[in-house]
Amino acid sequence: MISPPRPLGGPLRLALEEVSLPFAEPPTREQLEERAKSNNQYVRRHAEVLLKELEQTGGIRRTHPYLVHVVQFGDDLTMVALAGEVVVGYSLRLKAELAGPPVWVAGYSNDVFGYVPTARILEEGGYEAVVSAMYYGLPAPFAPSVEKLIVAKVHELVGKVRTRGSTGRDGK
Repeated sequence: MISPPRPLGGPLRLALEEVSLPFAEPPTREQLEERAKSNNQYVRRHAEVLLKELEQTGGIRRTHPYLVHVVQFGDDLTMVALAGEVVVGYSLRLKAELAGPPVWVAGYSNDVFGYVPTARILEEGGYEAVVSAMYYGLPAPFAPSVEKLIVAKVHELVGKVRTRGSTGRDGK
C-alpha cells in the first residue's frame, strides 16, 4: 500500500563535502603501450588517453574527487545525494545504519562519471566494478576502500545536519 504524501517541515539544513576516492593500481606504461596496439578500439583509446596523461603530468591520477551531499528536512526526512551511478548496496546500507527520520538516497547527484561499486561488487568483479572504468575514462577500477570512505563521509555529514540549530551550506 502506498502512503499518502505528507508535507516536509523545516528548517532545511545542508552539508556538501568532497571525499577523495582511490583507484586500484593503474596499468604500467608497458601495459598501456601493449594495450595501445589492441584491435579493440575501446581498449586502445583508453590506453592512448592514459599514455597521454602520463606524458603530460608524469603520472596517472590515483584518486577521484567525490561529492557527498546531505539535506535534512526538519525532523521529517534525510536526503543523501551521492555522485555517480551508485549501486543499490549504498541505499540499503545507509537506510539500515541511519536511525531517525526516513532516509532517501539519490544517485547521479552533482556529478556523473561512472559506476560507484561497493566492496562486495568490486570483489565479485565484472562490468560495473572493473570493465566500466575503461569506458568512463577512469585510469583503473576503484579500490575496495571506496565504500568505507563514502559511508564514513555520509555519517559525518548526517551528524552535522541533524544537530539542532545548525544552518547553512556546511551544516554550521
